[in-house]
Amino acid sequence: MPRSDRTFLRPRQGSVLGGVCAALARAAGLDVSVVRSVFFGLFLVTAPIAYFWLPALFLAPLVYSAFWLGIPRE
Repeated sequence: MPRSDRTFLRPRQGSVLGGVCAALARAAGLDVSVVRSVFFGLFLVTAPIAYFWLPALFLAPLVYSAFWLGIPRE
């Protein structure tokens, strides 16, 4: 069965940290910079909340880590 361009796998090439954003961008048909901006924005939004509620600071890294562990590598 041939694979399409929209497979949900972390690429070996074109990844920065773990390939999570590249995999999500490929699966959604978006530019990888858009997905990276969303993750960075999530971190920026949760950082001020962490001033009042410290566990919010770990939201973006936890979401990224969960995707990193859950999405298989090519």
